[in-house]
Amino acid sequence: MLKKIFCLVPVLIILFSCTSNHEAYTKFLNRDSLPSQFVTIDNNRDTAIQTTNGAILNIQKGSFSSDHVKLQVKEAYSIEQMVLAGLTTESDGKPLSSGGMINIAAIDKDVKINRAIHVSIPTNYYDNRMQVYRGEEKDGKINWTDPKPLANNDSLPPYLQQGKLLFEQSCASCHALDRDITGPALSGVENRGPWSKRNRLIAFTNDPPAVMAHNCYLINLKNRYGVMMTAFPELDANAIYDYIRNEDYKKGIAYAAQPGETCEDSCWRYDSVYRVINKIQARRSGLIDSNGERINFDRKFAPVTDSSGNIISTGVFVDKVEPVHYKAIYYQFDITTFDWYNVDFLMDESGPKTELKVEMQGPYKNNMSVFLIVPGQRVFVEGGPLTGETNVFGFYTKDGKIPLPAGSDVIVFAVGEAEGQITFDFKKFISTDKQRIVLEPKTVSKKEFNRAVKRFRLDDATIEVKDSKNADEIRRADKEIKSNQGLLELYRPKNCNCDCGADSVLDGRLLPINSRPTANK
Repeated sequence: MLKKIFCLVPVLIILFSCTSNHEAYTKFLNRDSLPSQFVTIDNNRDTAIQTTNGAILNIQKGSFSSDHVKLQVKEAYSIEQMVLAGLTTESDGKPLSSGGMINIAAIDKDVKINRAIHVSIPTNYYDNRMQVYRGEEKDGKINWTDPKPLANNDSLPPYLQQGKLLFEQSCASCHALDRDITGPALSGVENRGPWSKRNRLIAFTNDPPAVMAHNCYLINLKNRYGVMMTAFPELDANAIYDYIRNEDYKKGIAYAAQPGETCEDSCWRYDSVYRVINKIQARRSGLIDSNGERINFDRKFAPVTDSSGNIISTGVFVDKVEPVHYKAIYYQFDITTFDWYNVDFLMDESGPKTELKVEMQGPYKNNMSVFLIVPGQRVFVEGGPLTGETNVFGFYTKDGKIPLPAGSDVIVFAVGEAEGQITFDFKKFISTDKQRIVLEPKTVSKKEFNRAVKRFRLDDATIEVKDSKNADEIRRADKEIKSNQGLLELYRPKNCNCDCGADSVLDGRLLPINSRPTANK
């Protein structure tokens, strides 16, 4: 934090802001809103006091006409504080631009000041154009008069002077503050690329080749300017960057490339957002894994079946379809049956007599779970994909054959999830020797799904849907990903190759090139 040093008289206000129309709101906005700080001074010794808001009062021995003095201090540095206190910033009707106000008053009105009080005021930057004004109060309104220059206003504070000197000696031959020369402009440098943390910028200044070796931003920067920055291993870089920051604040300069304006900055921003998306997606995948499977099929059997719920095998090998097991994302489906059987229950010595295939169509045809119900035979089975066909399912062998008697009442239905919603369709029909049933899933609500399956009128079987364990967290992750994908497109570099031929470092972690998208050229 920079400091300004001023000489104050018994009651002095140093200003920072502009307000107007004081009389309209003085009843509600006045100095009573500013908290008072009270300090007691022993006039027989030197005293240094730091106020609540960071000002420092240096009071020399013998500064007052009394041995013990009680002071009241009020401060207003922010626009909000000044507005709430009703403090105007006008000098004889002319507006002033300022940096803050401080009021120091002795409680005993008879106390006199023998020596000046030195005050250091906290501020974001040092500007030697600032002046000290005396506040004269009349009819509840303050007029700022008698401007005086700051102490030592012809120079910077010592540490900023050091930074300026080092900049001119070590940096100015290649860098200016507000324009590119041999290297990039340095105004706003801490707002760009990987330099938001000062320690990274210091490390690069001390040893550019070591930091550049695994940093795509710096590789692109070198490619742009054609030179490697000189190393300054013993340079007081902090002083330089403090000087640059002060100049930025003072002149209102905050140079920062717009998305896509320069290769190195656009690649860095693009990679940064890409990294965020990867982290969210990894967290989302973990939540999905924790949810368990989408379909919980609990088949309860009477004692006549084996432990898997199937009729005891005859020992003949059958190349059966295998259901695909999906992880639950937003929803889980619980299917519970009692004394409902697998397709084997229909098998006799003559083998499968019919062919039944169910094809998924439409925008939600992928990743569906498909089921067959034969109410008259108490058969309830999950299907699996058929060999050589896409999004086509069977319920016994992989060629679509099934031991299903023609003329049976049949229900087939498909469930899934997409875009955070349930996808569902079903059909009821009478079986024939060869059939291809088409389902076209659509998005439905949980209420609509539950209402539809009740129409199946199944005894001793239930089909219910519920939110998955982590559904809410996954939906939040989806929103974050969507928001960042919008930024990704905004920052997508144009006419720039972000593939630097080496690993990229983001926030101190390696991002392998094979996981980084190459920008459009």
